[in-house]
Amino acid sequence: MRGYAKCPASCGEFVQGMIGNEEYLCSYAVNLFSEVFLEERKNAEEEDLIRRVRGNEKKIYIRNVKKSRLAIRKVFEKFDIPQEELSNISVKIISEVPVSKGMGSSTADIGAAIGAALDLIGKKMTPEEIAVMAASIEPTDSIFMQENVIFNPVKGQVKESIGTIDGMKVLVLEPDRYLNTVDLRKNRSYREAKMKNREIIENAFRLLKKGFTENDKKMIGRACTASSLANENICRKEHLKEIISVSDEMGCYGVNIAHSGTIAAILVDSDRNCDDIKEKLREKGLDRVYSNIYTLDMIHGGIRGEDGGIY
Repeated sequence: MRGYAKCPASCGEFVQGMIGNEEYLCSYAVNLFSEVFLEERKNAEEEDLIRRVRGNEKKIYIRNVKKSRLAIRKVFEKFDIPQEELSNISVKIISEVPVSKGMGSSTADIGAAIGAALDLIGKKMTPEEIAVMAASIEPTDSIFMQENVIFNPVKGQVKESIGTIDGMKVLVLEPDRYLNTVDLRKNRSYREAKMKNREIIENAFRLLKKGFTENDKKMIGRACTASSLANENICRKEHLKEIISVSDEMGCYGVNIAHSGTIAAILVDSDRNCDDIKEKLREKGLDRVYSNIYTLDMIHGGIRGEDGGIY
């Protein structure tokens, strides 16, 4: 028996912060994936690989499969499958998603593991059920849903669907610096700082929803930029104001960030050639901090099966 699924990464969030007394976010999926391959065999030796692909560069890194195995265990528990069956399941992860940068590497691994486990045992779960299961392992994001949603990352619950936006991509600014999302959330001041930003964030969510409703990319960009700036008291991004200045100067829509990560992204049309933006960033010396600058397409969310179909 074999199981397979892949799950897209995110690229930070359009907006993240408090609505009332609870934390919400709206993330978006990009065309980087974690793939999980499961195979039932005796004395299975687990393989745990991550592959990053940037142009012609291919690197393989050893990864810990602990979270993915926990996700598989939870699927088995849900469908009353004996846990001893897990001892004969090999796990292989192949992922393009950078680790500890705020691009949802753990979320993608966990989502793909849940999808692969469902494929292995011939069962189904809704995206909403998958999100709740993933959040029981660690705070997650909303890329399990095909549409963009306002989402509680701690409970894994959808507050509101706001639709989709097509024809956009992002110019990603990825630094060498890493950040552990779980450790950031453990900081005592995390919630207090979020609450200080609440009014700005609630306004940013309203602007974001209006932008989706009216298909207004500039409005979406303004919402992202407002949320990015508000988050500076929680998880500062180096040279954020300079990045926003470049975005404005080059006629881009705005800047979003990984609110609990290290990356930033400039929102542009999908057919935009970004060479001039990259050159402007280099002129300002921002490539010395953000050493890896590249484009990714915004795509619809959802865990994919072997035939490309979305769960």
